[in-house]
Amino acid sequence: MLTISLWQLLFSVAFVALLYVSSVAEAGLTGNYTGAEYAARVIQLRTTTSLLSFVAFYPMMLGFSGAFYLTRKMVWLEGSSLTIDFFKGVKSSFVNSIFPSIVCGVAYMFTTMADLFVQAYFGSNIFAYLVVALIVTFLLSIAMFDLAQNSIYITTFSQRFKNSFILAAVRFPQCFLVIMASVLPFVFVLYLPVLGLVIAFTVMGLYWFAGTVLLQTLFCHHVFDKFINAADYPQLVNKGLTKGE
Repeated sequence: MLTISLWQLLFSVAFVALLYVSSVAEAGLTGNYTGAEYAARVIQLRTTTSLLSFVAFYPMMLGFSGAFYLTRKMVWLEGSSLTIDFFKGVKSSFVNSIFPSIVCGVAYMFTTMADLFVQAYFGSNIFAYLVVALIVTFLLSIAMFDLAQNSIYITTFSQRFKNSFILAAVRFPQCFLVIMASVLPFVFVLYLPVLGLVIAFTVMGLYWFAGTVLLQTLFCHHVFDKFINAADYPQLVNKGLTKGE
């Protein structure tokens, strides 16, 4: 688990660096601008950061592709070599990692911009933030199912997208719980001071990445068994840890 987290942390350096620079830059705006000028500068900064996140998410999703592939082999109790299988998953996903990168970029952009909108028009309205959380959860659920499918099936992008969208919709309550358990630690550290952000990501990188991938893998496999494997891949139903095969 530690090895998976460390590899994933390495692939997440670009995104972590982007968050760090953005956090420093936004903190610097607080003491130099006020009123409408401050708001305009923040919007400009967050827009730039959001656009750059589409690029920064790509290596991160490549890493998650390797982590999902390796975790799938571990869950199915197949012989695996941590480093070899991690990078085998990465190597096979150079193209397939583009879509979840875009989805996560959209989710990040929506989150940062919606935060400004909610603060400006709704204050600290919990209902408004709940709506934002539900939309972001749906987007991240699509990315999660896409990554999990990519580690198992050889299929087309359109089929993976269709499956991911439908599964995210029909299993949304469960997806909400899984995504919240995965993302809440990450959301928490975003509100830490700059130094705390670096320390927290380092500590979280030791176990959080691997734990998140394991949780999502087990959940996705359970959903796949019911909606995909039962009809098309019966040999995969309950394979691995759930049956001890």
